[in-house]
Amino acid sequence: MVLAKMLAELKRLDEQRGSRLVLLYLPEYQDYVSDAFGPWRAFFREQSEELGIPFIDPIDDLRKLSQEEIATLFIPKGAVAYAGAAGHYTGHGHAVVEGMVHERLMSFPEIAAALDPARARP
Repeated sequence: MVLAKMLAELKRLDEQRGSRLVLLYLPEYQDYVSDAFGPWRAFFREQSEELGIPFIDPIDDLRKLSQEEIATLFIPKGAVAYAGAAGHYTGHGHAVVEGMVHERLMSFPEIAAALDPARARP
């Protein structure tokens, strides 16, 4: 599959540059209410495991939130006079998801050490 080859090439470039590649799936509102994109998330999860690339998918954390809280995370249809804005994260949504992503990043020891050098000390 072309996408699997692209991920392998990203991993190779990542290693060549001495950086740390992380795959992040940013859920949409539809991910909260349905699993239509579940196969894609599973594909990325499987490929990242095969390649040793950290994969972050905050959907499980989002699904723990109430419908009322979820409603504050996404721009509702008609709320903004900009085509395509509906369904994108609100400012609050960005902050909530950022916290989830940060927590998950810090669960990878190598990444945590890079983000917080104090963690690298014995």
